[in-house]
Amino acid sequence: MNINMTIELLKKGSKADRNLLGVRGEKVGIGRGDLLFLDYVISRMPDPLGAVVEFGTLHGVTTSFLAICAQMRGTYVDTVDIEDKVYSHANKQYAYYHIGDLLTSVYIDMCKIIETSNCFLFVDNGNKIKETHMYAKYCGQGCHMVIHDWDDEIGIEDVRDVLNENGFKLCYEDISIALFSSCRCFVKEGV
Repeated sequence: MNINMTIELLKKGSKADRNLLGVRGEKVGIGRGDLLFLDYVISRMPDPLGAVVEFGTLHGVTTSFLAICAQMRGTYVDTVDIEDKVYSHANKQYAYYHIGDLLTSVYIDMCKIIETSNCFLFVDNGNKIKETHMYAKYCGQGCHMVIHDWDDEIGIEDVRDVLNENGFKLCYEDISIALFSSCRCFVKEGV
């Protein structure tokens, strides 16, 4: 594959070139531009980094990537999904895997984690609009909420009010666009 083909794959969106940690295709629900963006955001968060939380584990491949980032910053990953579909080779020792329903009622265990300062929250579950509405108020100061599938499954009109009401501001949009990422980052400012 030449560089022009790679650039064209990136331009087609986050799902066009889905490979991570040696896993290809349908087991990876996130693209290269998204991974670069997640890494960019986490690397710019202040010390001490709070927990790294993922809504929507799916096969655990993105979880493994987030766990590496978290370990490098001296923290951990908590991830939750409604059922266990984790890829058999995903190493479960590097993250806390929760089975639970985020959408029927507020999942209190996750609220206790995301209310800590400087938490990184990756919203990538089944209903990003509802999750944002349900959990934004629980996020602690300095929380970086990164929402996946932006302009595909969710957009600013869907969540503008709830993010504004809870003190979140859009950050790094220019970087996300430059990386062809389908993620957007919102940071909760001082209370």
